[in-house]
Amino acid sequence: LEKIEHDVDRDYIMTAEESKQYGLVDQVIVRHE
Repeated sequence: LEKIEHDVDRDYIMTAEESKQYGLVDQVIVRHE
């Protein structure tokens, strides 16, 4: 809980993969064109 409080204290920008590892998203959808 302390880590989350620290991370949301200020703008904390993550890549899509970092968001997945953090647990904010279940999967990352990648489009190949």
